[in-house]
Amino acid sequence: MVRKNIGPVIQEEKQTVMYMLDIYYSYPRHQGRQKEKQALEKYVMTRLDFCRFGDKKPTCKTCPKHCYRQDYQDKIQEVMRFSGPRMLMKHPILTFKHLIKEKRKTEGVH
Repeated sequence: MVRKNIGPVIQEEKQTVMYMLDIYYSYPRHQGRQKEKQALEKYVMTRLDFCRFGDKKPTCKTCPKHCYRQDYQDKIQEVMRFSGPRMLMKHPILTFKHLIKEKRKTEGVH
């Protein structure tokens, strides 16, 4: 039986992704796409809930096993590319934590 991840690392990852989605979909060019946002949010949260790495999860960019379906992977990359630089101004602490985590080696994660 697969258990849902509820650890602090996964919770912080969820929070970071939620902020990135909020930034992306609040931008005028992306407004009015609430169904798209909700579908992406639901998909990402489910993937994080059941991530095989749990609290040892690396950032998605450095993960040895990409678990997103290609269309969702493309969309979340677009969201992250757009929101990443803007996160620095809105949520600097989370941004720095994420950057540090990204630089961490993924040793021991299989």
